[in-house]
Amino acid sequence: MTQCVSIIGGAVVTMADTVFHDGFVQGRVTFEQVHRGKQLTDVEFYELLVGTIIDVHHSGRWNAGYITGWMAALFEKQQPCNEWLPNTVRVEITDVVPKLEI
Repeated sequence: MTQCVSIIGGAVVTMADTVFHDGFVQGRVTFEQVHRGKQLTDVEFYELLVGTIIDVHHSGRWNAGYITGWMAALFEKQQPCNEWLPNTVRVEITDVVPKLEI
């Protein structure tokens, strides 16, 4: 089994696979390409959150990653694309679960 460990904001997130991570990256990309620098309303925030949560085209974990990525991009300064991709380490898990020390 492969796990992903990403540093997202101030948290270290361990993911069972790439589903959450893929949603996270897509949420970031969407914010940067569609919403960065534009005025948003509370209705648009609501529709994005609720629409993503009930989206049946992706899994719930992908949707949670998407919202997390979109919000992470919202709350940080604009940075070049190559600087904001989450630091991800793919770890092959066998008998022992690796411990990440910071």
